[in-house]
Amino acid sequence: MEHLNRLRILNYVMAAVEGLGLVALVATMGLVGATQPLGANELWIIVGVTGGAALLLLGLIAGFLVAAGRVARGQGKVLETVLAVLTLGNFPGGLFGVYALWVMWYNPETKAIFADGGIEA
Repeated sequence: MEHLNRLRILNYVMAAVEGLGLVALVATMGLVGATQPLGANELWIIVGVTGGAALLLLGLIAGFLVAAGRVARGQGKVLETVLAVLTLGNFPGGLFGVYALWVMWYNPETKAIFADGGIEA
């Protein structure tokens, strides 16, 4: 149970980290758009790339928030595994990913909780 609570908190932390990345992305692209003379084509490219990246980050943020609630109840093993694998390639996501995979698949305490179908509310 202790590891599920830690993982729940780490999901909130990862959502906040991705939120900071979203703010930095939008601010950086806004500065580029404001300081560089851009034609219509370049502007649409910046808007498209920034919008696509922003949607990806919003999806990750939503995923972390949903996973936090599910993990606290001993559920959401697949969602947490997907998020862990997606974050393995960066810092601090790599640390989160390794810990999340260990909690989801290798920790004896949490394996028993998932095998029983979760924690009763």
